[in-house]
Parts: sequence; structure tokens; C-alpha cells
Amino acid sequence: MNLKLNPEAKIAVYDSGIGGISFLNELACLLPNEDFLYFGDTAYSPYGTKEPELVRERALAVVQVLYQKGVKAVVVACNTATSAAINDLRQAFPHLPILGMEPAVKPALESGADNIIIMATPLTAKSERLKKLIEEQKSEIAITVLSCEGLMELVEYQAPEERIMVYLEEKLAPYLDPEIKQSLVLGCTHYVFLVPILNRLYPKVELYHGNTGTALHLCHILEEKDLLAWDKIDEPTLEIIASEDSEEFAKNCLAYLGNNSPYLY
Repeated sequence: MNLKLNPEAKIAVYDSGIGGISFLNELACLLPNEDFLYFGDTAYSPYGTKEPELVRERALAVVQVLYQKGVKAVVVACNTATSAAINDLRQAFPHLPILGMEPAVKPALESGADNIIIMATPLTAKSERLKKLIEEQKSEIAITVLSCEGLMELVEYQAPEERIMVYLEEKLAPYLDPEIKQSLVLGCTHYVFLVPILNRLYPKVELYHGNTGTALHLCHILEEKDLLAWDKIDEPTLEIIASEDSEEFAKNCLAYLGNNSPYLY
């Protein structure tokens, strides 16, 4: 394949399921003229309970597919896949801009909170990458990492809100103190869809996630590499594919995009 990237090509966003749609919602607002390709690795979802080696293998296989489709950039909109595979991906595809997603630990620390809670999938929670990310901050503020097994699936398969609320209250109650200032880091793109529920349950807790920062970073990279579709005049498009049951997955993704989405597929 020609190593020269095409500014008119699609931007690929990749996740194990629908979580990356929360990121795509922000990215599309910043880049309204761009075409996107969204890939959900539904045949292997969830990633958070898999072995790191399998997640790494899947990430490499998925990005190979996206690379062959001629995309101009890839965002691994999955904290778990980022922790397991981002270095390998960049080494395997050195000419393709590849961005990962990491828990927004630094912004949470800058908030002045007395302590910070990071919600993450089991694989992300025990990853060396997250451990290193926390250690690099050299902060004396207490940071608690919560392994939230099963929460990603509740979002992915659109569990009733009551069930999600029970899960969140049981998981967070031992760690949240209404008397102190606390920050909650959402270390999975699926969890971003829970912001309205979390705001209702814990209105005094500040919420942080990596979507906005990653979207802005991608815009900067594409502008720097002269890969923005400035001259595009056609309506923006969104192609949704999955490793299993693409049609049903696409319907679920569009539901999370909302009725006002400008994208066709």
C-alpha cells in the first residue's frame, strides 16, 4: 500500500464494542467534515476479562484490516486495548497515526481533589501501563483503582438503568465520602455513557475521562500532518463494521449516536 496518507480518507475509531462511540460523538463535533469508519471487535468482546496476549493479537489484526482499507488515522478508543497493545501497534504501523485512550489521571489530579478513584476494566486495572501512568504523576494524593468487572457489559448490552444504578452504588459506596472533595476517573469509554447516571447519584463528585483530550490531540496531529479534509464538500459519512453481526451492532451504535447524527452508512 502507498505509504502516503490521503487527506480525504476516513478516520478509523476502534473498540471492542460500542464504548468508542462516546469518543466518536466528541470527535465528530470537532471534525464535522470528516468521514469515519467505526470498528467493533464484537466477536471478542469484552476485552477487559481477556488475557493481554489475546487483546494484543486482536488489536494488531483489527488495525491491519483498517490499514488495508486505507484509513488516514486510527484511534484505539479502548483503554484496555491501549494498555495491552498501543506500543506494538505503533511499531507495526509506523507510518499511520495511531492514538490510544488512557484514564485521565493527570486532569483529575489537577482538580485539587482530596482523593481519586479510577474505574477500569479488570485488565486495565491490573495493567503495568496504568501503574506507570499513576507513578509518573508523583502525587501524594490517594488514588484508588477499582476493577469493575461486568460494568462494560451492562452498558454494551443496554441493561436497565435500575440495574446499572445498583451496580454503581454497590461498587462506589465504600469509597465515596460526601465530606471530602473527590474525583472519579472513567477508565473505559463505555463508562462515559454513564455520566448522566453518575451525576445524579453523586452530584458533588467530579468526573473525568480521556475522550476530549484524545480528540483534541488527534485534531492537532492531523493538522500538523496536513491530513484534515478541508476541501471536502460531500456530506460526512460513517461506516460501521464489526467482527460479528455488523448489522445489529450498527443499529446499537446509531442508537448511542442519537437521532441528530449527521452520519450515514
